[in-house]
Amino acid sequence: MSWSKWSSPRYLWRGLSVLILAGQVIRGTIKGKVRWKNTLQQLERLHLNL
Repeated sequence: MSWSKWSSPRYLWRGLSVLILAGQVIRGTIKGKVRWKNTLQQLERLHLNL
């Protein structure tokens, strides 16, 4: 199998993006700087890509 033809599974990128987004939300919540409108838009975008 050639590495040039290999591509990572989509669920891997989805999982990674969920973890990153969750981390940003948690960090923002702790700092008290959550922009809920932006967060909800990002979650909606992520959900539509599933």
